[in-house]
Amino acid sequence: MPTTAENLNIDVFVENLKKLPSNKRPKKKETLITNLKNAFRSKTENEILGGIDEMFIRNILTEENGKLKYNL
Repeated sequence: MPTTAENLNIDVFVENLKKLPSNKRPKKKETLITNLKNAFRSKTENEILGGIDEMFIRNILTEENGKLKYNL
């Protein structure tokens, strides 16, 4: 079960993505990683990757034909 800190990271990441118009959200995982690194410079790469993995687990993110789909 994710810790409260992990839940907070996910919530912050999701809120950041919700601010972007749907057609401006990163379409590939690598672009999403770069986007989150730039937006959250205080987070380590492992925290960002863990947050992305958790978003996949929770079906907030899905990948279809190499493109990300957002269920925000």
